[in-house]
Amino acid sequence: MKKIGNLFFITLAFFMSSLRCEESIELQLRVKSPQGLPLQEAGIGKPFIVSVTVTGATSTQKVFVDTHNAFELRTMGATTQINSSHGVSTREITHQYSARAKEAGTFTLGPATVTINGTLYTSNSVSVTVVENPVERIALREPKLELIVPEGMIVVGQTVPIALRFYHLGVAQL
Repeated sequence: MKKIGNLFFITLAFFMSSLRCEESIELQLRVKSPQGLPLQEAGIGKPFIVSVTVTGATSTQKVFVDTHNAFELRTMGATTQINSSHGVSTREITHQYSARAKEAGTFTLGPATVTINGTLYTSNSVSVTVVENPVERIALREPKLELIVPEGMIVVGQTVPIALRFYHLGVAQL
């Protein structure tokens, strides 16, 4: 009986280790506005967020993001998220950076690379359009109505141009 118990634990340990080895490691690079929305365009010198998510690794060393000398990156930190569903656990480690573009144009950001257990993993690259004055986008929780009137003094009888903007749930343009 003791031999069967030992054989059971050895088989169980082998099975668990083989499951762990089959978990694949993936890298995903994303860019977002400071509000967390998908980045449409970046402004020169204006910050936006670059995140690199490593799925399937238990830990990571330093992640390298290729900026092609078009961006300045500053580390904001890393977060770890563990999801468990129906006995299957997945782990995501997300490294976040604050990025600023140095000049206008369309540039490639990435790929991101990380070495885990001696293996080099590479993410996707993202194209970022940098303009001098980007359109500001916000996420609205409630509809918003905005009346825009010209600045300065208005006199009786003067024609006054006004604009009325309506913003709805989702992403709105200001």
